[in-house]
Amino acid sequence: MKVDLVGERLSVNSNMAIFITMNPGYSGHRKLIAEVMLFSQGSRLLKPLLRKLCHCSQQLSDQYHYDFGLRALKYVLVSAGNIKRSEIQRISKDQHDKATESQERYS
Repeated sequence: MKVDLVGERLSVNSNMAIFITMNPGYSGHRKLIAEVMLFSQGSRLLKPLLRKLCHCSQQLSDQYHYDFGLRALKYVLVSAGNIKRSEIQRISKDQHDKATESQERYS
């Protein structure tokens, strides 16, 4: 398997794991943490999604219900990954059902 990590294309053994620790005390690392989390959720649209998240955190007023802390950011990104996976499964199931229906019709 090949992955892009810090601008380099690397070969990675599929039996290994990469662990990233998060230290929210380092300012400016939120974007890097979000990028790693988006990639781990299977997103290939990193730059556009990160840009939108950064714009939201900069443009929305500083109120409690606009929480852009790391915990909230992680929750949103993991939830988006879960939704993406369930949609992929649903679409695959629908396509399988249609193919089975077509085969039964012509049998």
